[in-house]
Amino acid sequence: MPHQPSQLRDLRKAKNLSIARLAVMSKVSARTIQRLETAKGNRTTPHPTTIERLANALGVKPEALVGGSQLEGSDAEHPAPPERVQIGALVAPKARLAYDLVRKRYGVSTTEIINVAPLFFALLAEGSLAKRRERARVAEDSIAQMDRVLGSRADCDLLSIATMLAGEAVDVEETSIGQADIFGEHILSCDDSLGVPPEPFDPAICNPFSDYLRELASDLENPGVVATKADLGYGWPYGKFPDYDICSDEVDRLANGSADARRALELGRARLSQIPEELLVEGAEEERAAWLAERLPDAFRGLEENDSTASLARFAATRTPDELKAALQRDQEIREELGFEPRDEGGLQR
Repeated sequence: MPHQPSQLRDLRKAKNLSIARLAVMSKVSARTIQRLETAKGNRTTPHPTTIERLANALGVKPEALVGGSQLEGSDAEHPAPPERVQIGALVAPKARLAYDLVRKRYGVSTTEIINVAPLFFALLAEGSLAKRRERARVAEDSIAQMDRVLGSRADCDLLSIATMLAGEAVDVEETSIGQADIFGEHILSCDDSLGVPPEPFDPAICNPFSDYLRELASDLENPGVVATKADLGYGWPYGKFPDYDICSDEVDRLANGSADARRALELGRARLSQIPEELLVEGAEEERAAWLAERLPDAFRGLEENDSTASLARFAATRTPDELKAALQRDQEIREELGFEPRDEGGLQR
């Protein structure tokens, strides 16, 4: 359907975006945007993908650009597709930065990423289970070989006991795999036949799915795109997934090596789309880093990486507001129990 040139132009200007900047954000060429904005008589009919990319970049629904009429390529004789469902979720500042970086690197919209996220997760989860299943089969073969070596011995020497325990462990692992227990939460609690009481398992400390994700990341030839970390180093568990960096090299480039500028991006104090266009050109590296660093709270400026407050900043970047509030409340309770002075967390207030 014909788009509305004036609506596209007005929305772009309302966002204080130049045509060049909108082209970068939407992955639609500046020439195409200019042609759409200057079309006369609403006769230009852009492809639906072009409309969707422009709408995502402008933060509006596609209908805002097409006046609610039918898009090109649709068939009026076919029933209308189901309405899309609006979902809302709190994400950590660093996760929101990761969305922006993925959009920038691969030219996909946030909507596209969200729509295929279940596919990505299922593939990774099943890949993890498949790898565990293969390892369990190898272990079974090794145990069978040990049984052949030992034979039917009546005495319970160390090798016989070790083989028996290994067989019990494989059974527990296979049960966990059969339950699609990707985090291994039931490994230590589903069986007590090893002769020791089951211990509570904390997937935030160690779990097979996180190990699998770390292994995939380490196998990449370009570690600057995806990298995982063992922990945050602050004392609170990160959750069931490893701490990660997406497009770390790109963040370093934007921050021009400034720890404060990078921290401002990770804490969500500045977003990629908010960086002025004139600061993205070659030669403006120092000005861009200064602009980013100015948006960082004073409490987090000039910190060394091993500083405890820097660790707190990394923790805050990977938590939603509710999670951060709960964690800080728990920390305060512990400090009060130990008789410490209250911690000043004013730097975290928005």
